[in-house]
Amino acid sequence: MSPIVTVSLAAFDFLWEELRLGSPPYPFQVPSHGETYEERSRIRAAVHADLEARGVTERGRVVQPVAAAMALVARPHIQLDTISTVDVHESSAMLRAAAAARGRDAVLMVQEGQMVRLEWTRDTALAASIVNLLPPTKAGPGQEVSLPASMVGGSGRHSQPVAVTRRTAESASKEQQKALATMLEPEVLRLGQIGVGLYDERGRVRRLPGMSWFDNAGGRYFSVVAPGRDGQDWATVSPGDASRMVYRLGEMIRTAR
Repeated sequence: MSPIVTVSLAAFDFLWEELRLGSPPYPFQVPSHGETYEERSRIRAAVHADLEARGVTERGRVVQPVAAAMALVARPHIQLDTISTVDVHESSAMLRAAAAARGRDAVLMVQEGQMVRLEWTRDTALAASIVNLLPPTKAGPGQEVSLPASMVGGSGRHSQPVAVTRRTAESASKEQQKALATMLEPEVLRLGQIGVGLYDERGRVRRLPGMSWFDNAGGRYFSVVAPGRDGQDWATVSPGDASRMVYRLGEMIRTAR
């Protein structure tokens, strides 16, 4: 990946506004800086002085690479995004990111704390760009388990990513309960979801089921929903390292297209 720019959340707020890109896209949270018009003007002036000094703007205009990257994030053809908690014991340990592509052009945008960074990436590496942001770990022990999606929280082919819980396990068979216990009993250390959106030329989005993931002391697990041969949707929870997650997300995108 090739770095484009890293800016404060306040700087991103003003850059986005000046490029007239509308509301910042999901999954980012970008507050408006300044409670009054006068206060916002003061903050804007200070931010622009810094951006000019760094070469992010020239004579008040956003430089082309930054403007192009932000426009792509605003109007992609495909986007993979994540909201992930990289430490459940630290409330500020939240990762928000999106890998967006339009044609062969692709950008990764990452929000961590009060900073936002943009990087060029490959249109064929959207899944890897997102998954590689997660803390590295091995696949956990255990075997893959599939259940009817109706038994799983957040199920449905067009809904948010699924969430397999202990309550789900209670509804499973004895064999499935044993397999799920291996995955669910240890304390969760990290967790999140990865969503997939396909956009038409008018900006209307079709959300795919996406993926949920969690880490415990044993390693990492992820869950997805896919149609079964019987016509109903099935949720599958699997041990999975980064390469398995990237492969499954890529498979999901290829099938949807």
